Amino acid sequence: MIELAIENAKDPNNTESIWLALVQLAKSTPRPEPLIGYVHGEGIKWINEEKSDDDVQYLTKSLFERRLETNLGFTIAKKATKGD
Repeated sequence: MIELAIENAKDPNNTESIWLALVQLAKSTPRPEPLIGYVHGEGIKWINEEKSDDDVQYLTKSLFERRLETNLGFTIAKKATKGD
């Protein structure tokens, strides 16, 4: 699903752009499986069919960024802090 979000992102090299594309996929009708929606403050709602047909999980933005880093080799730009 993340690969589809990368394809749909305005900037496929930008994690924020990819996240927004994934959120749009989760909000779309019809939604691609395993997505079942988006809940503001919770994340992208999906079904983990590897566990069971009713195992609903949430993909938060921070977990999404970690998956991009770990699985796809993306480097997340760190926000500048005061004094940098």
